[in-house]
Amino acid sequence: MALGGTQDHVHLLASLAPTVSISELMKQAKGVSSRFANSVLGYGGTFKWQGSYAAFSVSRWDLDRAAEYVRR
Repeated sequence: MALGGTQDHVHLLASLAPTVSISELMKQAKGVSSRFANSVLGYGGTFKWQGSYAAFSVSRWDLDRAAEYVRR
């Protein structure tokens, strides 16, 4: 739904099906982006995500505001 961040972290606003866990989403997102950074962007295997992450729920009434925050 929205993606943004700074040099040292990323914000992602996503809607998940009940059958998808947050840990699985993060595993996939970190894996794909690490492979992209190392092979396409030329980091040569030096790019790695930290092991931890944070997740928060957002009510549907606050989605627009949360998306704007993430993009900024």
